[in-house]
Amino acid sequence: MNNISKNMNEFMQSTGLKRNLYTLIIVFIALFAIAKTVLTYKEAISFKNPNSVNYISVSGKAEEFIKPDTLTFYITVNEEGKDILEATAKVTTKVDKAISILTANGVNKDNIKLEAYNVSDKYDTVTSACTYPGTEPIMEKATMIATACIQTSSSKIVGQIVTQSISVKIRDIEKNANNDQRTKILSELTSENIKADNFAFTVYDIDFAKKIIREEAIKNAKIDAKKLAKDLGVRLDKLSSFSDNDGDYPIYGMGGDMMNTKSVRAQSAPMAAPELTPGQQKVTSNVTLTYSIK
Repeated sequence: MNNISKNMNEFMQSTGLKRNLYTLIIVFIALFAIAKTVLTYKEAISFKNPNSVNYISVSGKAEEFIKPDTLTFYITVNEEGKDILEATAKVTTKVDKAISILTANGVNKDNIKLEAYNVSDKYDTVTSACTYPGTEPIMEKATMIATACIQTSSSKIVGQIVTQSISVKIRDIEKNANNDQRTKILSELTSENIKADNFAFTVYDIDFAKKIIREEAIKNAKIDAKKLAKDLGVRLDKLSSFSDNDGDYPIYGMGGDMMNTKSVRAQSAPMAAPELTPGQQKVTSNVTLTYSIK
């Protein structure tokens, strides 16, 4: 009887020990899982992924029509001579005449620039007299008619060609080259059979004009960014990026055309010089601002 009681007590003690051991193991596993979860959470909130930041982008645009203040064009003189000295003398005479016309009409010599000077050979084709095949010194007329003649051609240098090109730039055209002055210059060049071409009206300080218009575009973009953030219920944080895609579109030319580079040159008789109208130059600025948001 005593042995049975002893065995029962040992069994109960052994079972309780195992139960306590199992409980401790389960508690340890639970604590480890909780600790691991907390650690993972802390790591997650302490790691800032740039890709998780939200952004908004807004565009701003501004444009203005600016009246050009500068006129540029080219004068090209092309003359021939039996040699380079003769051709050069002819070119020099005509170029000096062109410069004289320009300076007499108020163009500063500093704004007249030599752009190109070229010398080339002038060729002529020489064709030999018609000869007939055969060794007989005297051929029958009928045979000559029936037989094709033989001719040879060759190129021969017969002179020189000299070409000189100068560029002309006139600033502040309202003062120095208004419409009447421009017409007078072209008429006088035309009467001397002097070729003028590649006319272009431009804004001299176009970079300054672009800067002012870009500032207006940025201002418009900032206004739109604040409005968009308010509509979305977010707050603007830092400016993340900026891009500028500006464009300027010239609207000028000869006789009202947008761009015309026809030459003005007299033919057999002097012709009336066309009117050169500066028109306007459209300067546009398109900007994009990107903000991070909170």
